[in-house]
Amino acid sequence: MTLYETLFVVHPERGSRNKEFIERFKKVIEGQEGTVSLVDEWGMRDLAYRIEKQSKGFYTLLRYNATGRAVEELERNLKLTDGIL
Repeated sequence: MTLYETLFVVHPERGSRNKEFIERFKKVIEGQEGTVSLVDEWGMRDLAYRIEKQSKGFYTLLRYNATGRAVEELERNLKLTDGIL
């Protein structure tokens, strides 16, 4: 397995649901035999440029060991999850 990092940004109005998003994404990784070694919530920060008319977002970093298939599944879930910029 390879070490990966994923940084995702939550819509500022949905920052209160960040714990829910973290648990969902951890389950995706662990469901593919991966292990999450770090969850680092950076909090609300300014975006470098506007995304979906937003200038701020709630940042979270995940560090995990997983297979390429787990990363693909995580990316798919990130794209499908409403509230992720």
